[in-house]
Amino acid sequence: MVPLTTDKPFMIIGVGVHTIDYRTSGFPPTLEEGANLSITAPMRASPGGIGNGIPVAAKLFPGKVGAATLLAHDPNGEAFFNRMVAAGVDVGGIKWNTDLPDKPYEVVGASGDVIQVNRCELSTGMSFICLDPRSGFDPLIFFSPGTNQVISRENLDLNYLSRAKAVIISYSTLLRDLDRNHGEPMAALIRDLKARDVDLTALDTHSIKGADYSALDLPLREVDIFGCNTGEAKSITWWRGDTYMPTLLKSLSEKMDIRGDRSRLLVVSMKGEGCAVAYFRPGVDEPVTVHAPACKVKVVDGTGAGDSLKVGIVAYVVENLGLFKAGKLDVMEAVRFGNATAASYISGVGTENVGSFQQTLEFMRSQYPERVGSETLGQPPGVVRSDTQFRPPVDRNR
Repeated sequence: MVPLTTDKPFMIIGVGVHTIDYRTSGFPPTLEEGANLSITAPMRASPGGIGNGIPVAAKLFPGKVGAATLLAHDPNGEAFFNRMVAAGVDVGGIKWNTDLPDKPYEVVGASGDVIQVNRCELSTGMSFICLDPRSGFDPLIFFSPGTNQVISRENLDLNYLSRAKAVIISYSTLLRDLDRNHGEPMAALIRDLKARDVDLTALDTHSIKGADYSALDLPLREVDIFGCNTGEAKSITWWRGDTYMPTLLKSLSEKMDIRGDRSRLLVVSMKGEGCAVAYFRPGVDEPVTVHAPACKVKVVDGTGAGDSLKVGIVAYVVENLGLFKAGKLDVMEAVRFGNATAASYISGVGTENVGSFQQTLEFMRSQYPERVGSETLGQPPGVVRSDTQFRPPVDRNR
């Protein structure tokens, strides 16, 4: 590993949609005509959104991870704040709705329409998640981003964010102010972070019905790492055919306006099938494209798998920042590390099975005992092949 060249107190700061999740498992009842919908089931609460991943990052980098978001002084807000503190996350970037100007704010209603609410009505974001007990995946989700929807350049502490080596922004298309005008405010925020010497910016999006993915048009040209799942990738690129990953990666890279002037990473997660990545290097026309299958673990709770996978990949890149910028990152190991991070997360409750960076490396090597890398292929450093030679995997989003 190449040591980091910047001296910053935080490895990663997560900004954007942070919610409190209420999770249960069971078969949702069918609503009979004229009846109310009632569900009786055990329930547990945990952080959601990128809040799933920030405690994971805090386990990888103890004492070097922060959170920046908006919360309300309500039970959900207090619960989220206390969970972050308990996980060892620095909460200096968290603000409360009482810090906002007292005026109406735009949020998205249940039917996708835009409505205005007063500051006092801005509750902490929350999700109700009912998991399919047969798989731990394919949940029914009721999602309310709450105060997160009004995060803006003005109510973020940019001085706080500039103390990080990497800033992860989540979820574009749900941040009303930053998503305007094809995402120009988001793109400006990313440019500002770079001007403040943040080494790495990462962005992801959300699979919400009716999402306007044009909000990604301008941010995708600025960001260093972009992550999404196959369903989101198809919506972003207007792809209507079968999922052939090389074609999908190429379409997304065109949206990112890759010019070969700097290193960039495109990450596409595939439910239960692992992750595909395209690594673009300065001065090289063609990207390194790899796919690593998911680790084999017993799934306790699959919610947050994508968030923790992307955080794991960002963590690996941050730890190998010099190699990444030089175009020499071991991208296969980065993908496998992300898969191992996600597997650790979903095999336990919360972050109980997530270890330190070194422990996750060791777990990764136990899951992928064979070493597939440049030394066995006679290729330049950082050039690796796919575990599956990119044969199209089963697309579970279809």
